[in-house]
Amino acid sequence: MKGKSLVISAALLAVLAAVVFWSEKQKEAEEKKGPKDAPPKILSLPVEQIRQVRIQRIGKPQTAISKNGDKWVMTEPENWPLDEDAVNSLLSTLSSLESDRVVEENVSDFSEYGLANPYLQVEVTKTDGSAVHLLVGDDVPTGGSAFVRLKDQPKLYTVAGYVKSSLDKTAQDLRDRRLVIFDQTKITRVQVQSKGSAFEFGKNAENDWQIIKPRPLRADASAVDELIRKLKDAKMDANLTPEDERTQAKEFAAAQPLAVAIVTDAVGEHKIEIRKKGDNVYARGTSAEGAYKVSSELSSLDKGLDEYRNKKVFEFGWDDPTKVEVNGVVYEKKDDKWLAGSKKMDAESVQKLVDQLRGLQAGKFNDSPPANPGEAVQRFTVTSKNGSRVEKVALYKAGAEYLALREGDPTGYVVEASRYTDLETAVKGVKEEAPPAKEEKKDAKK
Repeated sequence: MKGKSLVISAALLAVLAAVVFWSEKQKEAEEKKGPKDAPPKILSLPVEQIRQVRIQRIGKPQTAISKNGDKWVMTEPENWPLDEDAVNSLLSTLSSLESDRVVEENVSDFSEYGLANPYLQVEVTKTDGSAVHLLVGDDVPTGGSAFVRLKDQPKLYTVAGYVKSSLDKTAQDLRDRRLVIFDQTKITRVQVQSKGSAFEFGKNAENDWQIIKPRPLRADASAVDELIRKLKDAKMDANLTPEDERTQAKEFAAAQPLAVAIVTDAVGEHKIEIRKKGDNVYARGTSAEGAYKVSSELSSLDKGLDEYRNKKVFEFGWDDPTKVEVNGVVYEKKDDKWLAGSKKMDAESVQKLVDQLRGLQAGKFNDSPPANPGEAVQRFTVTSKNGSRVEKVALYKAGAEYLALREGDPTGYVVEASRYTDLETAVKGVKEEAPPAKEEKKDAKK
């Protein structure tokens, strides 16, 4: 009896194992097929296999872009530079084009869908020389979609409206509209001429911006980066007609010169000239033919050199110092503790001092400070950047203000009295760490 039970149990176990095995196989097969509600693919090809794209719209010039080495170029209707982001978006849509649904598997007459003489045709040529033709027809009456098909195939699809928009591109849509095209990561020099003065920025050994002309000065890196951003964003309008372009070129010629900027990267120099007429700003750059109306923010290029100078007295920024010397007293950071010799210092009070030094800023400059400014009211040495940056600063009373002098820097930094007062308060506020509170002795007698 016992043996018979064992046989039955073994048989049931075998059946269960078979069911589990079959279930897993079915799961694998379903995963390979993909989800049942996955949208049908119209095109599926890697971007690297696309060699050329032609876009033809009824009544409009054909737009064609082609792969030239590792770069995409426009070949029709003009040889304009291409906007990389716009091109990448178009290629991404084409490489994995999905439909909303298949309307009908076998259509004999496409005229009722606007696909007999389609409004938009996109031809994609692959690296092997073969080509596929995508035809885009009318919008679906219920809205939000459009009818599409592949040439010489009977299947009718719909695609979302945003997919149609991403394919419906003109040469102007794909054109790089920047007036100066440069590699922002490889800029080595920026020159600006405005208000009758000229100045130049360059990178130092630590890859930080410095003013190198008219004389070596510390630069406000954020101000230089903002200048570069404005130059990079100088663009023509996307919807200009030929008549608009001629008009804007005339306006530029009649406008008053405002500034000239030259950006140098690994390729060479890129120049842009800014002019202003009334409230309108116009520009002409070396990366585009003609002159165009641009954003009014470019009018700020006429500001003087002092606007690009670093007003911060200390350079350590957000690099937390490891050592701060104040009037001969040294505070050194060990792990998360601040020490003055063997004394443990109150970390919060030292941090307040560090924050005041970090934010200490001049209201103006004194480029001819006195050789003997008198007795210093405060002296600081701040060590940061793992010990590689040591900044020594002395502050002197100068009338109603204070003069900060950095060691090795000929510039004087004029600090307002209120800022100095805040700094002095932080200096006086540094204190030793409070001893731990003693626990009260418990009364042994209850």
